[in-house]
Amino acid sequence: MLLADAVRKRIIKLAKERKITLNKLATLSGITYSTLNTFMLKETNNPTISTLLHICEGLNIELKEFFDDVVFRDVEGD
Repeated sequence: MLLADAVRKRIIKLAKERKITLNKLATLSGITYSTLNTFMLKETNNPTISTLLHICEGLNIELKEFFDDVVFRDVEGD
């Protein structure tokens, strides 16, 4: 699996666990919905580390917790 796809899956999983929409996640993260949606719709494959940090803040987790998931075990570069 490509790294970008693994990140997308992780975002979806975490949002579902918290029972929040991607729109709500964007609000909690302090990023625009269009920024998040552009990545989730595969219009871009490279969110910045800053964007990922904001998403983690919106989810109340650390970056290391975000990447601590089985989905990242067999990732490939884009």
